[in-house]
Parts: sequence; C-alpha cells; structure tokens
Amino acid sequence: HMGAMKKIPGSLVAEGYLALFLGMALLGLLLQAVPHGYRALGQLCLQAEMDRIEQDLHARLEARFLFDVEQVQVAEGPEGTVVRCYGGPGFARRDYYVKESPSSRCPVLYRRTWNPQGRKPGVNPISPEHIAVTGFQVEQTAPGRLLWKMDLVHRKTGVKKRFQEVFSYGR
Repeated sequence: HMGAMKKIPGSLVAEGYLALFLGMALLGLLLQAVPHGYRALGQLCLQAEMDRIEQDLHARLEARFLFDVEQVQVAEGPEGTVVRCYGGPGFARRDYYVKESPSSRCPVLYRRTWNPQGRKPGVNPISPEHIAVTGFQVEQTAPGRLLWKMDLVHRKTGVKKRFQEVFSYGR
C-alpha cells in the first residue's frame, strides 16, 4: 500500500506551476496595492510630523508665556501682526511675528529679543524652515489670556495643520 502514496511526476510539475502562478498573481496584486499604501503611509507620516511640529511650537510658546511674559501688546507692524511681550530676566522685550525666511523663501514665525543690556536685538526662527506659517492672528481674549491662531502648511505637500491655542501669562 505504499504505491498509493506515490505521486505521478506530471502532477508534481503541475502543482509547482500552480504555486508559482498563485505566487505571481499575489505579487501582482500586492504591487498594485503598494503605491496607494505608500501614499497613505506618506500621508500618515506627514500628519504625524505636522502634529509633532504643532506640539513642539505649543510647548515652546506656552513655556515662554508662563515663565517670561508679564505684559503683552498686540500690534500691526510692517511684518503684519506683532505680538510684543515684556517680562522675564531683566524685563526683556520679545516680538513674535511672521516673515519670509531669506534661506527658504517661506513665511516663518520669528522671535526678536531685546535685552535691556544688549545693544542689538537677537532674531531667531521659531518654526521650521519647510513649514509655511499663514493666517497669523493673535488677540487678547481676557486679561492674561492670549488667543493665538495660525496655519502650518507643509511646503512640498501642502498638508495643512491649524494651530489654535490660548496662552496664559503674567500670573
């Protein structure tokens, strides 16, 4: 009864071809699905990057307002909206405004700091160079409370993230 277990050589070959064919068909399906998968994955990664940038900006601004800001004036300057903050060590003045970055040609959030002892102000970009900051609006909603709104736009992909926070200052 061992003879019954033996396979006919031809059927082995057919089985091999069938496995190969199924493998190829599966591969074809996978390859068709991949570009969409990559795009979805890319979108997810981008969204995650935008979330991270928003959280980072939020944390940095919040810390500044909590610890270094005693007074705020919101004004319109040559750069548009300027948030003028006073406080911290030596009662420094810090201006927040949006201006085109000379290197990336992209509107970026800047902080300009005047220390009473320093002669010229220090200027630092606060937001990343590849993220455009648009629709920058800030208003005082109550004493010691500042509503801060802006859109963060990824330059290469146009993926947008709305930044809207209320910061407290001058406890």
